[in-house]
Amino acid sequence: MSKENKERSIAFMMGWHHKTRDVFDDLCDPKWIDHDPAFPFPDLRGPDAAKAACDLYEKAFPDMEVLIEDAIAGEGDTVIIRWIFQGTQTGELPGIPATGKRFSVAGITIDRHANGKMIETWSAWDTLGMMQQLGLVGADAPMGEDG
Repeated sequence: MSKENKERSIAFMMGWHHKTRDVFDDLCDPKWIDHDPAFPFPDLRGPDAAKAACDLYEKAFPDMEVLIEDAIAGEGDTVIIRWIFQGTQTGELPGIPATGKRFSVAGITIDRHANGKMIETWSAWDTLGMMQQLGLVGADAPMGEDG
């Protein structure tokens, strides 16, 4: 079963990379949840949650790429994926106008599977690094009116 789980987790990441949202219907349980604190739709569940997040990031980063660095079948029903997320912000993120800047950050995802579907995902990725590379925080970030 761990081989099938690993293939499912890889297919999920490739759905993001190729922007083929329809694969999420086959891969995700209707109650699938992403526990990532930066997940933009915390109240959505199932394939629709994955599709909504993919839509949001593709609009902001039309050239986005998700590159798998490592995929490991863990104990029992888990799969660990180490990945790179990169792209150029030519579109708006909610409340953040396009910067035209490119970024590349790393992340790790742990997926839990049951009955041939992904049922939970935990992700940790360098959201701060992305914001710094886009010039939104840090020394190069634009200052507010209080400056």
